[in-house]
Amino acid sequence: MCILPLTAIVSCDKTPFQYDGLIDPEHQTNYTLVDSLTCALSTYQLDSLVTSGSATILTGEYTDPNFGTLTAGSYFHLETPATTSTTIDNNVVYDSTEFVLKPNHYFYGDSMSVQTINVHKLTKKILLPTTQTALYNNETWPYDATPLGTWSGRLRPSVDSIIHIRLPDAIGQDFLDQARRHTVALTSQADFLNYFGGISIQTTSHNGQNIIMGFGGSDTTAYLRVHYHLRDLVSTPQALTFKITDNQLQFNSYKWNRTGTPIGKMDQIPYPGLNKYRSISSNDLGHVAYIQPATGLVARLDFPTLPNLLNYAKFTHVLKAVLVLRPVNSSYSVFTLPPKLTLCEVDRDNHVLDTLTSPTGGTQYGNLVIDKLASEQTAYTYDISNFIANQIAVQGGPENMHGLMIMPNLGDFRARTDRILLSDAKHSTATTNRMTIQVYYLNYQ
Repeated sequence: MCILPLTAIVSCDKTPFQYDGLIDPEHQTNYTLVDSLTCALSTYQLDSLVTSGSATILTGEYTDPNFGTLTAGSYFHLETPATTSTTIDNNVVYDSTEFVLKPNHYFYGDSMSVQTINVHKLTKKILLPTTQTALYNNETWPYDATPLGTWSGRLRPSVDSIIHIRLPDAIGQDFLDQARRHTVALTSQADFLNYFGGISIQTTSHNGQNIIMGFGGSDTTAYLRVHYHLRDLVSTPQALTFKITDNQLQFNSYKWNRTGTPIGKMDQIPYPGLNKYRSISSNDLGHVAYIQPATGLVARLDFPTLPNLLNYAKFTHVLKAVLVLRPVNSSYSVFTLPPKLTLCEVDRDNHVLDTLTSPTGGTQYGNLVIDKLASEQTAYTYDISNFIANQIAVQGGPENMHGLMIMPNLGDFRARTDRILLSDAKHSTATTNRMTIQVYYLNYQ
């Protein structure tokens, strides 16, 4: 039996099984498992990521010892009330004005933390720049520094279903007066946006909170409401409701400060130029890769020595290749893991070419399994057989090979602030807590 000399490209391989004559009766065929391919794991800093159109409002702040401080805020338009203004006349009495937010049960950080939510008025309506089709994580929009209203307290994400934020009476009385007089400011949506630009939901930074909370961003989960009643015998209660609108222009914005963290060195790297991204090898980050889509951090995995497999046999056929990604042990006791991680095939310039699918079809998300006892077996698992087979056959050297970008799926990019620390194959923790790649293949001499 022939054992192929693969030590130049792998650190270990299993003794192969021999199938003489399986492919060619005059040649020896071996079945081999390689379980420690040479690979390179790096963290990349993307310039910006789309956050508009998520139908999710995110606000709050938390400080993570690994990623630093992240602050989230949201921006959106309101729609002029559907109530026919002709029904509002001098026979009405103003009562109060409030802004209503309904939690969508998503939170990130310490759910017992006291949170502060501020409602600000935009100074002008949101417009897409002429060169853009969406709004991004690092964009902001001007708003009045003094909030219209503030709410502070503890939200129970799985229990509390609504919060009410009291707004100044002057705003409600003005809206009611505009409706009573049938002005275009309330009867025309275009004029209303020029009159009242919109709303920004922000938090108060550096006040000890450690949570980012999610709220619904639809017309039934976020709205400004003016309460009034009719001057009749029973004082019939009524309301003008200004609902969130223009979903494609609602976006979440993030600010971050990585000072004093390992990944803080990313911000010290000079700008590499147009269409290029700053990156750091896991070898320089304690054998860890950082993924946090809210701040543009993603990971890339490359297999530079894969074509060398062809040097040791006349024919090589990949039967199966399995990639297992594991988070650093104890790094997710407070901050939950992303429920889904996708693998995107990218070229040398990090242009996304495709998303890896399973052999039976459908995008692979890693099928996250969480080890709640020892945390050592927590993992995302992928079948990368087709990708590995294609890369083995690449001609022209490593510069023509593709890599795998590791990131949450598109929906989570826009609506969540999850993060993960991924171990590489040389991380100092137990071997059961490291990234692994297993390639099963046939070859013959």
